[in-house]
This record gives sequence, structure tokens and C-alpha cells, in this order.
Amino acid sequence: FNLGNCYFVGKGVDQDRVKAFGWFRLSADQGYPEAQLCLGSCYERGAGVEQDHVVALTWFEKSASQGLAAAQNSLGNCYLHGLGTQQDIEAAAKHFRPAAEQGHTNAEFNLATILNKGKPKDHKDVFEAFSLFKKAADKKHPGAQFNTGACYGTGRGVKEKDLKNAEVYLRLAAAQGHGLAKKYLKALDQISKPPEHATKVPEHAEQDVLEEFSGLNIAAAESLSPSCGDVLRFGANEDALTEDDDELTRQLDEDSTVFGDFGAHVAYQHNGN
Repeated sequence: FNLGNCYFVGKGVDQDRVKAFGWFRLSADQGYPEAQLCLGSCYERGAGVEQDHVVALTWFEKSASQGLAAAQNSLGNCYLHGLGTQQDIEAAAKHFRPAAEQGHTNAEFNLATILNKGKPKDHKDVFEAFSLFKKAADKKHPGAQFNTGACYGTGRGVKEKDLKNAEVYLRLAAAQGHGLAKKYLKALDQISKPPEHATKVPEHAEQDVLEEFSGLNIAAAESLSPSCGDVLRFGANEDALTEDDDELTRQLDEDSTVFGDFGAHVAYQHNGN
């Protein structure tokens, strides 16, 4: 398994994905769960072998059955996106949950987004979603930081709105390059800091915010972090992700919100209503 890792990332040897796949296969056939995860990830991506989502699913299942959190998350993503199987959101949540319970950051985020979707803000699932978002946010997941800020800003899954904490988490997300967080912070500044000498927020401010955030209500189940967020992390070594993997995860995280009306809530709050 470790030799496969070396060939995959080119550590001490020339990078060779085909050789990496071969060593992963030898280890996976002996029941090693991390190797089974990596083998499934190779099939999922077509790395060192022809892409095959059905076979990838099989190896994720073998690894997940041994309790490996990253494999459980990858298996959840297969069901979420219908890769190698029929799309099944309930089955996806079923696999995300044990991974989230082990503290897997992407699984916490993924499960939270499913729990949050389409529920009233005081639903018990939404409170659980907030708790999971915050756990992932506190481990520096930018999408979770944004959603935690949005929950605080809208009073979704929390006892009451808290614009101070909303700003804290939005700034954390924005500092990691989260595009939507930057936009919402701009709206907060626009409303909370009216032009010099103004005695109140300009009348057009709320409408400007509404227009700025129109069309951002993205369906959660279509925009969760992909399983590439876990691909080939090789057990405890989380540095095996390529820059391309990190960039793809970051870009998809930017779309992972169901809080498209946050700007309107902020404007409403600052106008004293």
C-alpha cells in the first residue's frame, strides 16, 4: 500500500499511476481498507485504470464496511450523484452519517446540507444541520464556514439571529477565497456602514442587496463536495491531494448554499424591522 502511495504521488520514485494502481490492488485484495478506498478512487477517476464507477462503488463498499470514514463519505457521494448506482439521497445520508460521527469533515458538511434542504428553519433536522456545519467550519471547511455564517444571519437552526457571529464565519470563509462569502460581506458593509453624513441606510440599499443575491438559491443536493475531496488521502496523510483536487473542491464548495435570501435578511435586520 505504501509503495502504491509513493508511485501515485511520485515520492522517491517517478510518478506512475499504473504501478500505483497495481500495488493498491495487491493490498486491497488482502482486505486493507485504506487500499480499498484508494483502489475505488482510482476507478472513480480513471487514474491508472479505465474509469468504472460500478467497480469503484464495489471497492468503496468493501472499505466502508470496515468502518473507514473516508470510504463511507465516498460511498455516500456515489449515492448522492448516482455514480455506479441509482441516485438515492436517503442512502447517501445513511452513509454520510457514520463518517460524520467519526469527525470526517466533508461528511459532516455533506450530511448537514442534506438535512438542511427544504426544511423550515425551526425543524429539528435544521438544528442538527447547523451543529454539523459548525463542526466542519471549526475545522476550516470554507463551505461550512459560509453556511454557519448564513445560519447565524438568518436564524436558521439557531435560537436567534446573531449577525456578529454571522460576520465572524463569513470572514473566515472569505479569507479562504470563498466567493459567496465575499459577496455577503460586501452586502453587510453596504448596509451597516451607510455613506458619510447619512442618518439612515439609503432607501435603495435593500433593493440593491436583493438584486445582488438573486439567483443564488442553489439546490443543496446538486452542489455538495465531490468524493474527490477524499481521493487518495492515504489514511492519516491528507497531503496526497493534488492542487487540482483542492481547487475543484473549493469551487464546488462555493456553490454549496441553500441560503440565497441571506442578503434580504441582513437588510431587514439593519433597517430595524
